Amino acid sequence: DKGTLDALPDPEAQRATLRGVARLLRRPAGVCVSVSFATAARAALLRGAAAELGLELRIRIVPAGPEVRMVALLSESFGDSCSGQLDCADDLTRDTLDKLLFSGPLREEQFIRFEHA
Repeated sequence: DKGTLDALPDPEAQRATLRGVARLLRRPAGVCVSVSFATAARAALLRGAAAELGLELRIRIVPAGPEVRMVALLSESFGDSCSGQLDCADDLTRDTLDKLLFSGPLREEQFIRFEHA
């Protein structure tokens, strides 16, 4: 997924898409990779979906020019020693997620708008 979740109209459509992806994952080694804007709403959506679907979640924040993107991996098992989402995270990921999730309420999150030129 690169931007698919960003393009869906609402959180329920996003959750339904993630449920569909989870059904198609080859167990136990299948991996869903999601690349999206780094927002608190996306982090919350992925955490909730992982818990609901019984999947492990790994999130990394990566530089993309002047911005950052969230790269999330969902799988039944990664076979590593990271027991939590941030146990093996780098400083950029940890700091960005802390800022996103704990700096204020989600309702203040800026909307990303796409307009035709």
